[in-house]
Amino acid sequence: MFGCQAHPPPIIDERPWEPFISREDFEFAEITHAAAMSKDLVNKLLRLVWRIAGGKTKTQFSLKNQNDIAAAWSRASVLLTPFQEDTITVEYEANEMEFSLYSRPLWDWALDLLQDPLLKPHFVWDAQRLHKHNGTSFKRVIHEPWTADR
Repeated sequence: MFGCQAHPPPIIDERPWEPFISREDFEFAEITHAAAMSKDLVNKLLRLVWRIAGGKTKTQFSLKNQNDIAAAWSRASVLLTPFQEDTITVEYEANEMEFSLYSRPLWDWALDLLQDPLLKPHFVWDAQRLHKHNGTSFKRVIHEPWTADR
């Protein structure tokens, strides 16, 4: 028609994820790249994926989306002393500015940790004096609060 040439149909790449072996490999790599995950985190996540895929977990993997993860964190958060919000007012250039400060009561948090049977054996209650031999004599070493004099 009026000197127009027919163009060949566009080439459709049936495997746009190549050189990755599969689309799933590409999507996994794309997610880890977008999340800027470190090599260690990527390897840890891959070990978890293969453990789940191989049925080597004692329980079924149940998380389906971010809401499931948020709900799990909410359930876990009630096990320890919650954060409390305090408002701090500061005068700056003749204006009063308010800032929210989130904190935990230190005493309650320490009691939470002390009641944890997995952590309890790791607390040091007695003072210690450590010495190291330097080739000729022993020298005292202070490297933790409980190794000092006071």
